Amino acid sequence: MNETIEIKTLILNGPKIGGAYNTTLIICGGGTLNGQITTRWMKTDTLGITSYFKEFPYWVGDTYHTTRTFDNKFVSVAMANDFWIYLYKLNSNLDYDSIYTRPFTYDSLCPGGVVSDTIDPDCDLIVRIDDPESESGSCKMKVFPNPASGRVTVEFPACLKQTTKQPGISSTSLTYQWRSTLLEAYDLNSRKVFSQEIPKSQQTLEIDVSGWRPGIYFFRLVFNDRNVSGGEVVVR
Repeated sequence: MNETIEIKTLILNGPKIGGAYNTTLIICGGGTLNGQITTRWMKTDTLGITSYFKEFPYWVGDTYHTTRTFDNKFVSVAMANDFWIYLYKLNSNLDYDSIYTRPFTYDSLCPGGVVSDTIDPDCDLIVRIDDPESESGSCKMKVFPNPASGRVTVEFPACLKQTTKQPGISSTSLTYQWRSTLLEAYDLNSRKVFSQEIPKSQQTLEIDVSGWRPGIYFFRLVFNDRNVSGGEVVVR
């Protein structure tokens, strides 16, 4: 049998039994076994004798950091060859341990990191299990009536949807906390005809368009210098 194993992570788990420590080593190893790429989480004693193991997808073998929780569960971070970063948790039986049945959607990614015990409405991290596509309706700004003659009403979204596209990677974030946004309106010649800062607490805004020239106007909502929602209206 041809076997090569590269140990990625080693954790010491030593609960006290009868006054002495029952030492168990928890090891994540990856390599080739009979010519096949294999990744395992294993339980061994201090002599390296395996008492229990489970095989996992290839990306688990690229585990970079693991920590043991207070209740003897293991949280690990791994990066696959496609550059996706995976966060997963295992219980003492080496089974996936999570109350969530769908991938996380992250509210926002802060360029400076998230500081513990602080709340920054413009840059905070909120974990949800809602699908961004299913919540797209609540992230859209509404402008009505259309067409309009005297006044238009702008209804602001409950969340701000931002999509970032890079070669091979596309990510969508939904922001639920922010201080304010900027509402702008432009005519067909790209001339700005309206601009106003909108606090998070404001849900609607009425705008007098009776003095605007007849035509099509485009509204956009700006957050952190990025367009997060838009709409258009015909003024008669």
